[in-house]
Amino acid sequence: MRLLIVASKVLAWPFRYKSQTAAVTLCFIALLSFVLFVVPLRNVILYPAIEYAWREVNTYDLIRIHFVQETIPHGVFNSVSCPEIFKPRITKREINISGVFSYEHLLSRDAQVVALRKGHGRFLPAIDMNQKIENLYLYKVAVLALKRVGLQHFLVAGSLLGLNRHKGFVPWDDDLDIAVSLDSWELVKQTLCCIDGFELIKEHVLHWKFRFTDRIYPFLDIFFYRMDEDYVWAVTHYTRKTFIYPTSYVFPLSESTFEGIKVPVPRDSLSVARRIYDYSICKAFKGHIGRNFSLMESYPQGYSVEEVPCVELTYMYPIYHLT
Repeated sequence: MRLLIVASKVLAWPFRYKSQTAAVTLCFIALLSFVLFVVPLRNVILYPAIEYAWREVNTYDLIRIHFVQETIPHGVFNSVSCPEIFKPRITKREINISGVFSYEHLLSRDAQVVALRKGHGRFLPAIDMNQKIENLYLYKVAVLALKRVGLQHFLVAGSLLGLNRHKGFVPWDDDLDIAVSLDSWELVKQTLCCIDGFELIKEHVLHWKFRFTDRIYPFLDIFFYRMDEDYVWAVTHYTRKTFIYPTSYVFPLSESTFEGIKVPVPRDSLSVARRIYDYSICKAFKGHIGRNFSLMESYPQGYSVEEVPCVELTYMYPIYHLT
Protein backbone atom coordinates (compact mmCIF):
# COMPACT_ATOMS: atom_id res chain seq x y z
CA MET A 1 0.00 0.00 0.00
CA ARG A 2 2.81 2.40 0.91
CA LEU A 3 4.46 1.61 -2.43
CA LEU A 4 1.27 2.56 -4.31
CA ILE A 5 1.03 5.88 -2.46
CA VAL A 6 4.63 6.73 -3.33
CA ALA A 7 4.06 5.73 -6.95
CA SER A 8 0.96 7.91 -7.27
CA LYS A 9 2.80 10.93 -5.88
CA VAL A 10 5.77 10.41 -8.21
CA LEU A 11 3.56 10.04 -11.28
CA ALA A 12 1.34 13.01 -10.38
CA TRP A 13 4.27 15.39 -9.85
CA PRO A 14 4.96 16.21 -13.57
CA PHE A 15 1.37 17.34 -14.25
CA ARG A 16 1.88 20.47 -12.18
CA TYR A 17 3.58 21.81 -15.32
CA LYS A 18 1.43 23.65 -17.88
CA SER A 19 3.36 22.50 -20.93
CA GLN A 20 2.07 19.12 -22.09
CA THR A 21 5.46 18.21 -23.62
CA ALA A 22 7.27 19.06 -20.41
CA ALA A 23 4.72 17.13 -18.39
CA VAL A 24 5.06 14.02 -20.58
CA THR A 25 8.85 14.22 -20.49
CA LEU A 26 8.96 14.63 -16.74
CA CYS A 27 6.39 11.87 -16.34
CA PHE A 28 8.61 9.54 -18.33
CA ILE A 29 11.66 10.48 -16.25
CA ALA A 30 9.71 10.01 -13.03
CA LEU A 31 8.38 6.63 -14.16
CA LEU A 32 11.83 5.49 -15.26
CA SER A 33 13.34 6.58 -11.96
CA PHE A 34 10.61 4.78 -10.07
CA VAL A 35 11.19 1.57 -12.04
CA LEU A 36 14.96 1.72 -11.64
CA PHE A 37 15.04 2.42 -7.93
CA VAL A 38 12.33 0.03 -6.74
CA VAL A 39 14.41 -3.15 -6.83
CA PRO A 40 11.65 -5.81 -7.21
CA LEU A 41 9.98 -3.80 -9.99
CA ARG A 42 13.35 -3.11 -11.66
CA ASN A 43 14.17 -6.81 -11.67
CA VAL A 44 10.83 -7.73 -13.26
CA ILE A 45 10.99 -5.03 -15.94
CA LEU A 46 14.66 -5.55 -16.81
CA TYR A 47 14.69 -9.34 -16.57
CA PRO A 48 16.71 -11.02 -18.10
CA ALA A 49 18.93 -8.04 -18.96
CA ILE A 50 20.02 -7.53 -15.36
CA GLU A 51 22.73 -9.91 -14.17
CA TYR A 52 21.63 -12.58 -11.70
CA ALA A 53 24.20 -11.47 -9.10
CA TRP A 54 22.89 -7.89 -9.24
CA ARG A 55 19.27 -8.63 -8.42
CA GLU A 56 19.63 -8.08 -4.69
CA VAL A 57 21.79 -4.95 -5.08
CA ASN A 58 20.01 -1.60 -5.09
CA THR A 59 20.35 0.57 -8.18
CA TYR A 60 22.33 3.31 -6.47
CA ASP A 61 25.03 0.84 -5.40
CA LEU A 62 25.06 -0.79 -8.84
CA ILE A 63 25.71 2.57 -10.49
CA ARG A 64 28.27 3.51 -7.84
CA ILE A 65 30.17 0.23 -8.16
CA HIS A 66 29.69 -1.15 -11.64
CA PHE A 67 29.75 1.95 -13.80
CA VAL A 68 32.83 3.57 -12.29
CA GLN A 69 35.89 3.21 -14.51
CA GLU A 70 38.75 1.72 -12.55
CA THR A 71 42.16 3.34 -12.91
CA ILE A 72 44.98 0.85 -13.41
CA PRO A 73 47.58 1.51 -10.70
CA HIS A 74 50.86 2.99 -11.92
CA GLY A 75 53.62 0.42 -12.20
CA VAL A 76 51.51 -2.69 -12.82
CA PHE A 77 53.60 -3.66 -15.84
CA ASN A 78 56.98 -2.57 -14.52
CA SER A 79 59.54 -5.36 -14.30
CA VAL A 80 60.25 -6.87 -10.90
CA SER A 81 63.64 -7.13 -9.24
CA CYS A 82 63.88 -10.23 -7.06
CA PRO A 83 66.26 -9.82 -4.12
CA GLU A 84 65.36 -13.39 -3.19
CA ILE A 85 63.98 -16.31 -5.20
CA PHE A 86 61.49 -18.32 -3.18
CA LYS A 87 61.82 -22.08 -3.54
CA PRO A 88 58.61 -23.66 -2.24
CA ARG A 89 59.13 -26.65 0.01
CA ILE A 90 56.16 -28.58 -1.22
CA THR A 91 55.75 -31.31 -3.82
CA LYS A 92 52.81 -32.73 -5.73
CA ARG A 93 53.15 -35.91 -3.69
CA GLU A 94 52.01 -33.94 -0.65
CA ILE A 95 48.58 -33.37 -2.18
CA ASN A 96 46.15 -35.66 -0.38
CA ILE A 97 44.70 -37.51 -3.36
CA SER A 98 42.16 -39.31 -1.18
CA GLY A 99 40.21 -36.04 -1.07
CA VAL A 100 40.36 -35.41 -4.83
CA PHE A 101 37.33 -36.47 -6.86
CA SER A 102 38.42 -38.66 -9.77
CA TYR A 103 34.97 -39.35 -11.30
CA GLU A 104 36.33 -42.69 -12.51
CA HIS A 105 32.81 -43.84 -13.36
CA LEU A 106 32.77 -41.27 -16.19
CA LEU A 107 36.09 -42.26 -17.76
CA SER A 108 34.79 -45.14 -19.87
CA ARG A 109 33.56 -44.54 -23.39
CA ASP A 110 30.21 -46.17 -22.58
CA ALA A 111 29.57 -43.76 -19.68
CA GLN A 112 30.48 -40.77 -21.83
CA VAL A 113 28.20 -41.94 -24.63
CA VAL A 114 25.30 -42.07 -22.15
CA ALA A 115 25.95 -38.40 -21.29
CA LEU A 116 26.31 -37.45 -24.95
CA ARG A 117 23.00 -39.06 -25.88
CA LYS A 118 21.36 -36.83 -23.29
CA GLY A 119 23.12 -33.79 -24.79
CA HIS A 120 25.28 -33.42 -21.67
CA GLY A 121 28.71 -33.55 -23.30
CA ARG A 122 29.64 -30.08 -22.05
CA PHE A 123 29.21 -31.32 -18.49
CA LEU A 124 31.68 -34.20 -18.70
CA PRO A 125 34.84 -33.70 -16.58
CA ALA A 126 37.08 -31.03 -18.10
CA ILE A 127 40.27 -32.27 -16.42
CA ASP A 128 41.59 -35.62 -15.27
CA MET A 129 43.03 -36.61 -11.90
CA ASN A 130 46.61 -35.59 -12.75
CA GLN A 131 45.47 -32.18 -14.00
CA LYS A 132 43.48 -31.65 -10.81
CA ILE A 133 46.55 -32.44 -8.73
CA GLU A 134 48.60 -29.96 -10.79
CA ASN A 135 45.95 -27.28 -10.22
CA LEU A 136 45.90 -27.94 -6.48
CA TYR A 137 49.70 -27.95 -6.31
CA LEU A 138 49.86 -24.63 -8.16
CA TYR A 139 47.34 -23.17 -5.72
CA LYS A 140 49.29 -24.48 -2.72
CA VAL A 141 52.53 -22.92 -3.99
CA ALA A 142 50.85 -19.53 -4.47
CA VAL A 143 49.19 -19.70 -1.04
CA LEU A 144 52.45 -20.65 0.65
CA ALA A 145 54.16 -17.64 -0.92
CA LEU A 146 51.31 -15.24 -0.08
CA LYS A 147 51.20 -16.42 3.53
CA ARG A 148 54.93 -15.72 3.91
CA VAL A 149 54.24 -12.03 3.36
CA GLY A 150 50.97 -11.92 5.30
CA LEU A 151 48.58 -11.65 2.35
CA GLN A 152 44.98 -12.79 2.67
CA HIS A 153 42.92 -14.32 -0.13
CA PHE A 154 39.67 -16.24 -0.56
CA LEU A 155 37.98 -18.40 -3.19
CA VAL A 156 35.61 -16.68 -5.61
CA ALA A 157 33.65 -17.20 -8.83
CA GLY A 158 33.42 -20.73 -10.24
CA SER A 159 35.66 -22.14 -7.51
CA LEU A 160 33.37 -20.85 -4.77
CA LEU A 161 30.34 -22.18 -6.60
CA GLY A 162 32.10 -25.51 -7.05
CA LEU A 163 33.10 -25.75 -3.40
CA ASN A 164 29.50 -25.46 -2.27
CA ARG A 165 27.71 -27.35 -5.01
CA HIS A 166 30.34 -30.03 -5.79
CA LYS A 167 32.74 -29.98 -2.80
CA GLY A 168 35.54 -29.01 -5.19
CA PHE A 169 35.98 -28.02 -8.81
CA VAL A 170 32.86 -27.56 -10.87
CA PRO A 171 33.48 -30.82 -12.77
CA TRP A 172 33.44 -29.11 -16.17
CA ASP A 173 35.74 -26.27 -15.03
CA ASP A 174 39.52 -26.41 -15.31
CA ASP A 175 41.07 -23.85 -12.95
CA LEU A 176 40.92 -22.19 -9.53
CA ASP A 177 39.84 -18.60 -8.83
CA ILE A 178 40.99 -16.48 -5.88
CA ALA A 179 40.59 -12.82 -4.88
CA VAL A 180 43.07 -10.50 -3.19
CA SER A 181 42.62 -6.89 -2.04
CA LEU A 182 43.65 -4.27 -4.61
CA ASP A 183 45.55 -2.53 -1.82
CA SER A 184 48.00 -5.44 -1.93
CA TRP A 185 48.63 -5.62 -5.68
CA GLU A 186 52.28 -4.54 -5.44
CA LEU A 187 53.09 -7.16 -2.82
CA VAL A 188 51.22 -9.83 -4.80
CA LYS A 189 53.25 -8.94 -7.87
CA GLN A 190 56.56 -8.85 -6.02
CA THR A 191 55.84 -12.16 -4.29
CA LEU A 192 54.48 -14.25 -7.15
CA CYS A 193 57.03 -13.01 -9.69
CA CYS A 194 59.89 -14.31 -7.56
CA ILE A 195 59.12 -18.02 -7.18
CA ASP A 196 61.45 -20.57 -8.71
CA GLY A 197 59.75 -22.43 -11.56
CA PHE A 198 56.67 -20.20 -11.72
CA GLU A 199 55.59 -16.94 -13.35
CA LEU A 200 52.89 -14.30 -13.02
CA ILE A 201 51.05 -13.11 -16.12
CA LYS A 202 49.86 -9.54 -15.50
CA GLU A 203 46.93 -8.49 -17.67
CA HIS A 204 45.85 -4.86 -18.04
CA VAL A 205 42.39 -5.54 -16.62
CA LEU A 206 43.91 -6.72 -13.31
CA HIS A 207 42.95 -10.31 -13.98
CA TRP A 208 46.25 -12.08 -13.41
CA LYS A 209 47.33 -15.67 -13.94
CA PHE A 210 49.90 -17.61 -11.92
CA ARG A 211 51.37 -20.61 -13.70
CA PHE A 212 54.40 -22.84 -14.28
CA THR A 213 57.12 -21.15 -16.35
CA ASP A 214 57.30 -24.01 -18.85
CA ARG A 215 53.63 -24.31 -19.82
CA ILE A 216 50.46 -22.32 -20.39
CA TYR A 217 48.14 -24.63 -18.46
CA PRO A 218 47.22 -25.03 -15.64
CA PHE A 219 46.94 -21.54 -14.19
CA LEU A 220 45.52 -19.91 -11.08
CA ASP A 221 43.15 -17.00 -11.79
CA ILE A 222 43.82 -14.04 -9.49
CA PHE A 223 41.26 -11.25 -9.23
CA PHE A 224 41.48 -8.07 -7.19
CA TYR A 225 38.69 -6.53 -5.17
CA ARG A 226 37.70 -3.26 -3.56
CA MET A 227 35.39 -3.03 -0.58
CA ASP A 228 33.49 -0.64 1.66
CA GLU A 229 31.12 -1.10 4.58
CA ASP A 230 28.39 -2.49 2.33
CA TYR A 231 29.96 -4.44 -0.53
CA VAL A 232 33.01 -6.30 -1.80
CA TRP A 233 33.38 -6.14 -5.60
CA ALA A 234 35.78 -7.10 -8.38
CA VAL A 235 38.04 -4.49 -9.93
CA THR A 236 37.99 -6.34 -13.26
CA HIS A 237 34.88 -5.00 -15.00
CA TYR A 238 33.65 -8.22 -16.61
CA THR A 239 34.07 -10.15 -13.35
CA ARG A 240 31.82 -7.65 -11.57
CA LYS A 241 28.87 -9.37 -13.23
CA THR A 242 29.27 -12.18 -10.71
CA PHE A 243 31.38 -10.53 -8.01
CA ILE A 244 29.43 -8.02 -5.94
CA TYR A 245 29.00 -9.51 -2.49
CA PRO A 246 27.66 -7.96 0.73
CA THR A 247 30.64 -7.29 2.98
CA SER A 248 28.86 -8.95 5.90
CA TYR A 249 28.66 -12.19 3.85
CA VAL A 250 32.43 -12.17 3.25
CA PHE A 251 34.24 -10.98 6.37
CA PRO A 252 35.51 -12.30 8.64
CA LEU A 253 36.62 -15.15 6.41
CA SER A 254 35.85 -18.75 7.18
CA GLU A 255 37.53 -22.02 6.18
CA SER A 256 36.25 -24.95 4.16
CA THR A 257 37.51 -28.01 2.29
CA PHE A 258 38.05 -28.02 -1.47
CA GLU A 259 39.01 -31.37 -3.02
CA GLY A 260 40.61 -32.39 0.28
CA ILE A 261 42.56 -29.19 1.02
CA LYS A 262 41.71 -26.38 3.44
CA VAL A 263 40.84 -23.09 1.75
CA PRO A 264 39.72 -19.63 2.97
CA VAL A 265 36.21 -18.71 1.88
CA PRO A 266 33.65 -15.97 2.59
CA ARG A 267 32.03 -16.17 6.01
CA ASP A 268 28.70 -17.23 4.49
CA SER A 269 30.05 -18.97 1.41
CA LEU A 270 26.81 -20.73 0.49
CA SER A 271 24.85 -17.46 0.44
CA VAL A 272 27.56 -15.87 -1.69
CA ALA A 273 27.57 -18.86 -4.05
CA ARG A 274 23.81 -18.57 -4.48
CA ARG A 275 24.31 -14.93 -5.56
CA ILE A 276 26.87 -15.82 -8.23
CA TYR A 277 24.53 -17.67 -10.56
CA ASP A 278 21.18 -19.38 -10.38
CA TYR A 279 22.53 -22.06 -8.06
CA SER A 280 20.17 -24.82 -9.19
CA ILE A 281 20.99 -24.32 -12.88
CA CYS A 282 24.21 -25.90 -14.15
CA LYS A 283 25.78 -23.85 -16.94
CA ALA A 284 28.63 -24.95 -19.17
CA PHE A 285 31.65 -22.68 -19.42
CA LYS A 286 32.41 -21.32 -22.87
CA GLY A 287 35.17 -23.30 -24.55
CA HIS A 288 35.08 -26.10 -21.96
CA ILE A 289 33.65 -28.97 -24.00
CA GLY A 290 35.72 -31.94 -22.90
CA ARG A 291 38.84 -33.47 -24.29
CA ASN A 292 37.59 -36.50 -26.28
CA PHE A 293 37.60 -35.15 -29.83
CA SER A 294 36.68 -38.49 -31.43
CA LEU A 295 33.46 -38.53 -29.42
CA MET A 296 32.80 -34.92 -30.42
CA GLU A 297 32.88 -35.99 -34.06
CA SER A 298 30.69 -39.05 -33.47
CA TYR A 299 28.11 -37.25 -31.31
CA PRO A 300 28.06 -33.58 -32.38
CA GLN A 301 24.60 -33.07 -30.84
CA GLY A 302 25.93 -34.37 -27.56
CA TYR A 303 27.38 -30.94 -26.86
CA SER A 304 24.26 -28.96 -27.73
CA VAL A 305 22.99 -28.35 -24.17
CA GLU A 306 24.65 -25.36 -22.49
CA GLU A 307 22.56 -25.17 -19.34
CA VAL A 308 20.37 -27.62 -17.51
CA PRO A 309 18.70 -28.00 -14.10
CA CYS A 310 21.46 -29.46 -11.93
CA VAL A 311 19.15 -32.21 -10.72
CA GLU A 312 19.38 -33.70 -14.23
CA LEU A 313 23.13 -34.23 -13.77
CA THR A 314 22.91 -36.22 -10.55
CA TYR A 315 23.42 -39.44 -12.54
CA MET A 316 26.93 -38.06 -13.22
CA TYR A 317 27.89 -36.26 -9.99
CA PRO A 318 26.77 -35.73 -6.41
CA ILE A 319 25.33 -32.20 -6.19
CA TYR A 320 24.88 -30.47 -2.83
CA HIS A 321 22.59 -27.84 -1.32
CA LEU A 322 20.07 -27.82 -4.17
CA THR A 323 17.17 -27.23 -1.78
